[in-house]
Amino acid sequence: MTRRTCTLLIVLALACLTAVITLAVLQPWNKPTSSVPADPLPTLSPTAVQSPQPSTPRSTETTGPVTRPGMSLDQDQEHQQTALEAARIMTTWNPSEDMTRTDAELRARHLMSQERAAAITAPQRPASGADWLAAAQAGATSSPTVEINHATEGPGVSVIATWEWTTPDGQALPATEESRRIYFFHFNEEGQIDDYTY
Repeated sequence: MTRRTCTLLIVLALACLTAVITLAVLQPWNKPTSSVPADPLPTLSPTAVQSPQPSTPRSTETTGPVTRPGMSLDQDQEHQQTALEAARIMTTWNPSEDMTRTDAELRARHLMSQERAAAITAPQRPASGADWLAAAQAGATSSPTVEINHATEGPGVSVIATWEWTTPDGQALPATEESRRIYFFHFNEEGQIDDYTY
């Protein structure tokens, strides 16, 4: 092989090598990427995820006894006790002896003012009704349960009274009529009942 042929082969090899390098450089995967970084995926910080907090229960405590306007606590409690006693007496009947239901109201006159006690008038006709007549026949009396009615507001005292008819041997008679009254008592300055309705 002559020197000239060797020179041509070297030149040809260099040309091929240059072409290969040029093609490799121009390929897409060899292009430089953008210098602006892509937005990262959002992450939650430890403080962003909070466990659900239990709801705080509402306080059921009261701030103290509630008295009616213009009254002391002692006076209000005294009125309530008087109202409860009056309602208990007024719903305690013995049909075998009482002519009317008003007889029980007459037995509560000691809790009233003189004017209100004098205003009680018993009807001329005797009491009637299926439960009353059945109690009279069985010798039963009413056994009341009384409680303060806190659903009302005002200067007076309201009492809910319910009862059942009980025979001398302790048996309760079946009721066929409503056995419930709601009383409203008003008091004078001396703590006496000066009016009531039901």
